[in-house]
Amino acid sequence: MEEVKPPYDDAALARDFLTIWFAQLYRHVADIKARIGARDSDFEADTLGMCELARSAGVLAPMQALENINNYIQSLTTFHESYDYFLTPTLATPPLTVGATATSPRLQTVARVLSKLHAGKVLALSGILDQLIQDSLGWVPYTQLANLTGRPAISVPLHWTDEGLPLGVQFVGRLGADGDLLQLAAQLEEARPWAQRHPATAVAAS
Repeated sequence: MEEVKPPYDDAALARDFLTIWFAQLYRHVADIKARIGARDSDFEADTLGMCELARSAGVLAPMQALENINNYIQSLTTFHESYDYFLTPTLATPPLTVGATATSPRLQTVARVLSKLHAGKVLALSGILDQLIQDSLGWVPYTQLANLTGRPAISVPLHWTDEGLPLGVQFVGRLGADGDLLQLAAQLEEARPWAQRHPATAVAAS
């Protein structure tokens, strides 16, 4: 095992990931509107805000993001010429509580108003996009690389918090290494069994 600099820039990767995500969402929402006559009021504020960001970014933004993804693929290919696996935490934090990733009411209101005004560029320049990136991906910044590059990856619970919550470890393999990853996971589970481990159950007061 050797500590190395990640073969990508975290912030750039997150932006490219969300650029593609927003563009796909924009297309899906437009399709739903065309099919069943849905209106903006039928969608959540988060959805409308992301669609407006995609609309205002224009057609070139997803194309640039796809070009950047090709660069990530090349970087990861070069990385795997020297290493079998890219090892990271699965999350940047312990497992989140229910509702922790919900968009704040203030941010929902701003997103809904700016989407009605078609002010996506204002939405982007206001810092809301950066906050959205942090809120959406700040706690899980490591998994987008495999998602975008099509590389196989696994997450295995090799560590545990004092509260009994699992802490995942992610292994990203080279293209076509799916079988190797499954074999690795089986070996790790044999060495550190987790099937019988369960976090304590919290019961809310009535």
